Amino acid sequence: MNESPVKRRFMAEKYKAAIYEHFCDPKNYSLSTGPVYGEEYKKLCNFLVEGYADLMTVDDARVLLIQSEASLTDRLFGGDLEGMPQTEYAKVVAQSAAETFSSYPRRYSCAMSIPQFFFGGLDGSEIEIAEDLRLILPNIDKCEAILIYYGEGFYIRGSKSPFATRLATLAKIFTFIVSKISTQPFDNYGAVSKFSVFSETGKLIGDIEPVEGLSYLLGGIRVSRYSLGQATFSEAVAQDAAPAEIKKYVLAVAPLIKSLRTREFSRIATAIEWYVDSIGVYNQTVALLEVCIGLEALLGEEADMSEMTKRLCDRLAFTLGKTPSERKRYHSDYLALLQLRGKLVHAKIFRLKKDDELVLENGRKMLKKMIDHEVEHICHDWTCIGLIGPV
Repeated sequence: MNESPVKRRFMAEKYKAAIYEHFCDPKNYSLSTGPVYGEEYKKLCNFLVEGYADLMTVDDARVLLIQSEASLTDRLFGGDLEGMPQTEYAKVVAQSAAETFSSYPRRYSCAMSIPQFFFGGLDGSEIEIAEDLRLILPNIDKCEAILIYYGEGFYIRGSKSPFATRLATLAKIFTFIVSKISTQPFDNYGAVSKFSVFSETGKLIGDIEPVEGLSYLLGGIRVSRYSLGQATFSEAVAQDAAPAEIKKYVLAVAPLIKSLRTREFSRIATAIEWYVDSIGVYNQTVALLEVCIGLEALLGEEADMSEMTKRLCDRLAFTLGKTPSERKRYHSDYLALLQLRGKLVHAKIFRLKKDDELVLENGRKMLKKMIDHEVEHICHDWTCIGLIGPV
C-alpha cells in the first residue's frame, strides 16, 4: 500500500463565498431557528460538490455542510459566538465548512469477511493481490478469510461516494473470479459477508451496506480441497497443501484483477458487475434488465443503434457459436431475451412468467460465456489460462 501523505483538496474561495452569501440571507438562515433546508440549500450543495465530484455525492456534501454548521451550536448558544451578528456568523460557518471539506480525501481500509472460505482452516498467511488489495487466509481451525481494500476518498456511514462504488466494483470482480474455486459458484450457505470501514488510524467508522445480494454472494464463497483441485487441474489437494494451492490460484489471477481495473478492459469489468448484480438481486425483472445491460456492455458499441437488435444478436451468435446450428440457437435465445426486455420496459408485462424464467436463465448463461470469452483474450498467453476458463 502507498504510504505517502494524502493530498488534501482545499476548498476554493468561490465555494466559501457561496456559503457565506447563503448564510447571510435571512431567507436561508436564522440565528434563532437555524438553516432552511429548501431549494436554495440544495442549489448550494450542488455547487459545492462541483469541486469534490470525484470524492463525494451531493448528499455527502449536504451532510458535511450540516455537520459543519451544527458543530458550532454550543459556541452559538452560551459560547464565544453568542450575540454575533449574522453576517459575522456566516463567515464562521464558511470557515468551518472549508476546514471540514478540506480534510478530504482521507485514507481508509475496508475489511470484507468471507466467513466460510475454507472449512478446517489454513495457515493465516496474507496474499498481496495488488498494491491496495490483500487476502488474509483463515488461521488453523478457522473458516473466515478477510479481503482488505486500501483506498482514498470520502466515506461516512451510508455514503454512496466514489470510494464506496470502487469498493463494490472490486468486491464483485473478486467474487466473480474466486467463485471459480468455490464448491458451487455463487451458491450461498446462509453466511453473510460484513464490510467494515476503518480510518487511517484503525478506528472503525462504520459498515458499508453492499448492493443487494453482494454480501450473500461473497459470504457464499466456500473453497474445498475438491473444488480447488478441479479448478487448478491438480490431483486431490491434501489438507497441508491447500494454502499453497490457493496462493497459486490467487496469484495467478491477480494480473487479471489488475487488468479489469484499467480503462482498457472496463467494459468487461462492467459486464462482470451486471452479471453479479443479476444473481444477487431478488427481483427477476430487475435481474433480466441487468443481464441485458451486461451483454450490451460487451456487444453494443455503435452510436447509431438503428437495427440494434439484429446486430447484437448476430454479434453474440458469431462470437459464441462454433457451428451454424449453435449460432442459430444463440441468435434465437438472445432475440427472445431482448424481446422480453422490450415488454418490461414498455410496461406490457410487469413480472416474469414461468416460461420467461428460462429466457432469463439462458440470458445469464450467455452473459457468463461472453465474459469468459473476453477474459480468455486478456490472458491468452498466461500459463494460468486453465484456471480462469469456464467451470
